[in-house]
Amino acid sequence: MTLRIILLFLILNFLISPAANAGDIKKIRGEAERFSPESESPEEARLKVIEEARINALEKAFGITLSERTMNLSDTYDGHTRNTSHSYGESQINGEWIRDLTNPPEISIREVEHGHIYYAKVYGEARELKHNKIDVDCRLLCNGLNPDKDRLRGDTFYDGDELYVYFTSPVDGWLSIYLIDDDEERTTQCLIPYDNQKESAYPIHANREYIFFSKQTSEPEYVEYTTRMIVESRKKMDINDLYVIFSPNEFTQAASTIYKHSRHNTSEYEVEADLMPRETTFQRFDKWLTKQRRNDSDLQSLPFTLAIRKK
Repeated sequence: MTLRIILLFLILNFLISPAANAGDIKKIRGEAERFSPESESPEEARLKVIEEARINALEKAFGITLSERTMNLSDTYDGHTRNTSHSYGESQINGEWIRDLTNPPEISIREVEHGHIYYAKVYGEARELKHNKIDVDCRLLCNGLNPDKDRLRGDTFYDGDELYVYFTSPVDGWLSIYLIDDDEERTTQCLIPYDNQKESAYPIHANREYIFFSKQTSEPEYVEYTTRMIVESRKKMDINDLYVIFSPNEFTQAASTIYKHSRHNTSEYEVEADLMPRETTFQRFDKWLTKQRRNDSDLQSLPFTLAIRKK
């Protein structure tokens, strides 16, 4: 997916991580074996068996709660709207994987009928999660600013839709928003804090409602930085990941590069200058997030799925 961020000078869930004490880190081991069908790519099979091995290690060390995450998609064909749901497991674990101590993890593969068997052994650092996480409220809004009426009911956007993010917290804190693109490189963009904003993360005040990417609701001191988000899909459907990261403790952002040249000039309604958000690699972002989780026991990483369809 490509996100166009249009300057408004002329107009207007991997794991949630409320971690335990940063020093309570243990070294743990786990293993897993899974069947990979012929339709699955080797890279996808490798990532899945490693994740299962990590879950195995965390379960043995801390216990585990398994939950299901559902992605609701809608599609219109011949005037009829079809809604479909795709469910996949998400591990709500009583422990959090911090980093691998063997890189890459040990993996063996054997060929079987209609596919392959992947076996993985992992060794890494982890810690137990605490359960008194801060009760924040975060929602994706589509084409409107009402947190109830315009809340995204499924996970589907369409080309040209406007994306807003609603957020409120019972305590003061700091917030960042990152988008992981649906491309081979998994390009990662820093959307919040806004470009040219002085703070390394966006300051949040307790019990105040925020709607990001809207000048209309922006705080006066940030109006000049506020940008609007319009989503686009390069394929029939792109599936992207959005992470809203919050902590009561101030944190730095991942190292990134600012792109100030226009990448999209074909739209009829695109009369303002384009500004691409700061970009980083997924590897750098993942390393940064791991470090933040390791050092900040109160940090939460809230994941959302963004499916963008062609109209």
